[in-house]
Amino acid sequence: MAKKERFTRPHTIYRLSSGRIVPGVTTILDCASGNDKLMGMVKAAISLTKDGYDALQEWTALAEIGSCTHERIRAHLKQEEPDLSCFAANLQQEAQNCFDLYLQWEKAHTIKPILVECPMVSEQYGYGGTLDLYAEIDGRLWLVDFKTGGFYEDPCFIQSAAYRQMLIEHGYQVDDALVLQIQRGKKKPKPHEVDTDWQHDFRKFMVCLELYNLRKEKVV
Repeated sequence: MAKKERFTRPHTIYRLSSGRIVPGVTTILDCASGNDKLMGMVKAAISLTKDGYDALQEWTALAEIGSCTHERIRAHLKQEEPDLSCFAANLQQEAQNCFDLYLQWEKAHTIKPILVECPMVSEQYGYGGTLDLYAEIDGRLWLVDFKTGGFYEDPCFIQSAAYRQMLIEHGYQVDDALVLQIQRGKKKPKPHEVDTDWQHDFRKFMVCLELYNLRKEKVV
């Protein structure tokens, strides 16, 4: 059987109206996590190796399951056929399980998508990002982020605040925001509603952005 080509998510380049390229939200947060994130990955790799797993192969599979799940949800919300050609059959099945969890959540609500997998930039603060979903849900306007891995409140809520700021800059009203955790092996999805004091999380994001810019200056 021919081996499937490994999926790599296209790298979005974010540009301001001036043409200047700016970093994405996830890049900024990854930079801010620095050595803490690296050490966490190293410890996880050691643990997986002791258990007889190939850590790199395991991480790659988890990332591809997440990408495949996002593609299924994106295509579903935009009423398109998903492009799953780059994903191995076993990973597609894992993603199908996650997608079924999403549908379980969706059936409990009335959802009218407005923006799906939409790239944006903040002209005011100089960053970009691609939000998963902005929609009218049960009569209110929600920003929704899909997480197929673990949920860590601080980075997830900071990311959500950065996306919310971009939406507001572009003239969109945001009544509420949530992070929908849809993990393989779970019986139901878990929604995490974002704290109403999102401005506090956005201030944290601005500190991360400043750190990113300082480190970038040092490299240059």
